Amino acid sequence: MMSISSKIFATGEEVGGGRRRRKRVLPSKLKMPLAEAVLKELAINSPTGQRLQQQKKIKTKYSIFYTPYKWLFNYYYSSPMILYSAGETVLYNLITLGLFSVLAFYVVWVLPAALIQSLEKFYFYLTGSHYQ
Repeated sequence: MMSISSKIFATGEEVGGGRRRRKRVLPSKLKMPLAEAVLKELAINSPTGQRLQQQKKIKTKYSIFYTPYKWLFNYYYSSPMILYSAGETVLYNLITLGLFSVLAFYVVWVLPAALIQSLEKFYFYLTGSHYQ
């Protein structure tokens, strides 16, 4: 037979009759200041923690100065560069820079010319005469 205290759910509701008991506190809701302090200290001393501290210092400055750093941190932590060695990182950055250069060339030179040409063809299709 189960006692009343074992019938108390995590929300503190009682099942069945009986006198009121204290609410059960889940272990996850207990505060552990010592463990939390140790984990914070370990996080601050790690390389990632130090970078985050640098980012917080930069964040306190004007946002126009923070934006390039935000892009850099997003690029670094959203890519697999964290796992690469120095040589692999250089190769990865060269490949990324090459792809970005091809994309920029396409957007600046090829796309506008193709767009103008297609609009001229569409105008000719609609009206039957060349644009002058």
